[in-house]
Amino acid sequence: MKVVYSRFSKTRSCCGLSSHCNESYPDQQFPYKPNPIRKTMTEQETLLDFPCKFSVKAMGLATDDFDLLVVEIINRHVPNLGEGAVRTRPSREGKYVSVTVTFEASSKAQLDAIYQALSANDRVLMSL
Repeated sequence: MKVVYSRFSKTRSCCGLSSHCNESYPDQQFPYKPNPIRKTMTEQETLLDFPCKFSVKAMGLATDDFDLLVVEIINRHVPNLGEGAVRTRPSREGKYVSVTVTFEASSKAQLDAIYQALSANDRVLMSL
């Protein structure tokens, strides 16, 4: 028998659809009990330990100079990009291109500045 647990009620059901087979489930054993103490991150906290290797990917229309544009934007914030730091990959149809730049990130503020600069450029459709 397959047991389906409901996220919204404290019941379990064999089919998940009907109430004919629901049975009560004790509070202390309910698997979807929300965590009452949820930590929030402040602006200064981050999950990264700096300095660290970090990759930024930007996507846009496939033009001859899109990769140069992305490298120029990132170079403003990371002056010493290493050799082999830039990779490009065209889309299946060839209409778009993604440019991935890997570098040594020094702070969260540096990463925020890079993403803001990429987002501000009209030719960058998406950045990850």
